[in-house]
Amino acid sequence: MIAYSRSGNAMFFYEMLSRWLVPMRQLHISSYFASDTMLDKKNVTVATMNVHAASDQELRSIEMMLPILLEEVKLGLLSSYHAKRILEIKGLSISDKMGFVFDHLRKVIKRFPEHYDYDLIPLMQRFFIHTSDEFRGNRSVRVLEQRVLSIYCSLQKMQHSKGEDRKVNLRIRKDTVMQLFGEKQVLSITLSVSFLKETERFTQKHLERAIAECIPDAHVVPESYYVEINPEERSRVYTIELEFEEAPPPRSDILLYKSLPRAVAMHIEQLTKPLVMPRNDEEVMKHMILLAGQLSSPKDIPQMILSFSEQTESALTFTVILARVLKDGVIKMPNLIESRQDIRLEKMRERGMVWKKYPKELSVLRVTVPLSRDDKESKRVHFMRARNAAQKNIESLVGPVRDYYGGIYEKERRQLEQLCEELKKDGVSFSDVELFYQGIFPTEYRSVFPSRLLARLYRLYIRLREEKVDSVSENDEGGELFMKRFYDQKQSQEVLQKIKKEGGYRVFFLREEYGQVFLGGVNFVRNTFGK
Repeated sequence: MIAYSRSGNAMFFYEMLSRWLVPMRQLHISSYFASDTMLDKKNVTVATMNVHAASDQELRSIEMMLPILLEEVKLGLLSSYHAKRILEIKGLSISDKMGFVFDHLRKVIKRFPEHYDYDLIPLMQRFFIHTSDEFRGNRSVRVLEQRVLSIYCSLQKMQHSKGEDRKVNLRIRKDTVMQLFGEKQVLSITLSVSFLKETERFTQKHLERAIAECIPDAHVVPESYYVEINPEERSRVYTIELEFEEAPPPRSDILLYKSLPRAVAMHIEQLTKPLVMPRNDEEVMKHMILLAGQLSSPKDIPQMILSFSEQTESALTFTVILARVLKDGVIKMPNLIESRQDIRLEKMRERGMVWKKYPKELSVLRVTVPLSRDDKESKRVHFMRARNAAQKNIESLVGPVRDYYGGIYEKERRQLEQLCEELKKDGVSFSDVELFYQGIFPTEYRSVFPSRLLARLYRLYIRLREEKVDSVSENDEGGELFMKRFYDQKQSQEVLQKIKKEGGYRVFFLREEYGQVFLGGVNFVRNTFGK
């Protein structure tokens, strides 16, 4: 073999003849010699190979395959790109792939020294160390090269970004990977995120949830997740691949560019220290006296004041001041909570009598409510849900109680239960309905607006989320209900201010959800909404 000198020519010549003269078998090479020299004042590579044929059948196979291989060898010797493609099609080993990637990245550094430096090579080595053999084996040399370059460029962009605001940058490519049943198109995502505090956390599960909010039909390709940490700049670069049942949907990359950065920012978890609110004993005594004065008859139900006390990673704790009449047969509080692990008695006394016969029992309790799975997996702590759970724990002990300061809370709780009952046939989750309910304003309408109309508004909201349209509406005897999707928060606020200025509305719903803003309402002026 005589060819113009080029990096990898000798190895390509050896690989092609030793592995493919007899398909699916490694030949015995008697001798092999390769050298670079000068010929007509040009650098050339000269190589010779002696092959041992172990049988007549093997010799016939060599004679048959040699003319075919010579054409492929000539093409590969003239172009490094074709050499890589030929070896990949014929089954390039993982070590050979890594060698090709290294050679190409070295050429990139020499060709574009203003953009790439030699710290690109250690980055490539870390990437190969932390990815599996299966991952590298199922991807072409070009895909691996582009992945390493994308990570490097994202790191460089983060280093040049200044300011105290959070930076979220995104790169998306459509790549092809080898799977069990052939090639498949995937979306390769490279995401760079800057962190503002040391207590912030963003891992694979957070990234997958953010992606699921933007494109629910996407599935993460196994073993495609990788993270590169830059502790000096307090930033990280994440890479992950998404697959679909068939090909990626049209404009799916555009949707991710619009919505994923905001979704990522909203899914960054904030690790907070336990929060403790010291108890004011003077205030507790005042509340005990206040509640005791509310009891004037044996028929009065227990009176309660519930306040927040402590928050930890696993639970919320409330302080409950409870006053009740100890009628005949009523079990006292120490015996009542003897077997309860979530309720602890801190103080108890009897103060005053009802009809000079029945004593008033005043108790100070600590009620612990474990955080739900939704609270642990998301950034939100549903305080109202935990407060309602604490009240139900007290009611399980003493029956119905009156929350002295909880009139509005109680009305909103009952309204939310009625709304869930209206939507029971739709099979919706309580947490989703609760988030919708918290988005209704003005807040005074939450407890008085008909649950039937709220249920219709919720159905419009679900319909808008599922149907890839920007607005839905329907007529009702109380007016017209609408729900509209915005991708710009400023635009949604402008439309909202127009509707308020025109008047005629009764209730609104506004919720920002991972790059999208949903605005709904009842009885708005038609010409303000537009298309």
